[in-house]
Order: sequence, then C-alpha cells, then structure tokens
Amino acid sequence: MRSREVTVPPQLFVLLESMQKSLALHQERLHDIGVKLPSVDLATGHEVLDAFKVELRSSLQPQIKAVSEYLRQMQLAYSRPPFNAEYLLHLILPKEERAAVIGDLVEEYRCIHRRFGRRHADIWFYKQVIMSVWPFVRFTVSRIAAFVWLSRFF
Repeated sequence: MRSREVTVPPQLFVLLESMQKSLALHQERLHDIGVKLPSVDLATGHEVLDAFKVELRSSLQPQIKAVSEYLRQMQLAYSRPPFNAEYLLHLILPKEERAAVIGDLVEEYRCIHRRFGRRHADIWFYKQVIMSVWPFVRFTVSRIAAFVWLSRFF
C-alpha cells in the first residue's frame, strides 16, 4: 500500500513566492495611494481605488488559478475510495488477488473521480464492491448447503 506522503511540486512554491512578491508590491502601492488620497476629492479617490482593485485582481488571478489547479490535481492524484468498501474487499478477496484487484479498482476510481466527481466515483466503487462480494457470498452459502446436505448421510 502506498504511503500518504504528499510531494509538492517546486512550481507551486515558485507560484506562491511570486504571489507573495506581488502582494508586497501592491501593499506598497496601496500605502502610497493611502498617503495621496486625503489630498484628492472623493470621486477621484474612488476611481483610484477601483483602478487599484482591477490591477490587483488582474495581476493575481492567473497565479491563483494556477495554484488552485495544482492543488486540484494533487487532490485527484491522492484521492482514495471509501475506506469501509476498500476494507471489505480486503477481507473478502483471497490474499493473492488483493493487491491486483484493489489496485485496479482504485485506478478506475480515480479516473471516474476526475471525470464525474467524488460522489459518482464513490457510488461506482460501492457498486463494484457489492458485485464482487456477491459471488463470494453465493459460494459460501452453497458450501454450507452442501455440508448440510452431506451431513444427512453421516
């Protein structure tokens, strides 16, 4: 089983540092604007502040989008199916099949999670577990029935 350690790509740190620098520059500009504002009329002050907001938003928005995309990709890469369903499979499957079957289901779960979202992926995973458990339950019930039937002769 894979460890839960997350490796953060260096590009994310570069983006965060550039955002920090940009915020520092905008904070200095805001201070300068704050010093100049008392000397201008109210309408001009609103225009200056609105222009500052637009400039701040336009300079930070691409970086914020990039950071959120990195975080979304990391979440998808490390998403796991519902623990109880995975554990049930672990209990039911034979030891030699566990790693392969659960690994394949987790891979498919991530694809469905990426495409349709967590809720749909969870539903799909539970369906797969139920469909996987049913043959084992049927087999166990048939073995018990066979033993009961055989016990009549002994």
